[in-house]
Amino acid sequence: MSDRLEKILLIIAAICLSISLLLVYAIGLQWLSNPDLAQYITEAVMYISGLVVLRGIWKQTLDKKISSRKNNS
Repeated sequence: MSDRLEKILLIIAAICLSISLLLVYAIGLQWLSNPDLAQYITEAVMYISGLVVLRGIWKQTLDKKISSRKNNS
């Protein structure tokens, strides 16, 4: 993937993760019509978004450091 696409994916995943965390911890799932289903859906979104954010951070920071060290050597 290109760097621009990875940055966009990282931003989208961070927004999804933030919305899910806000829904779970600030608003609460008990106010929804089906709290059990909402919990499963928000947990799935949080897990997937969390993994994408971790991968995005990895690609944006560590891979660039590794490639710059190879270029300097």
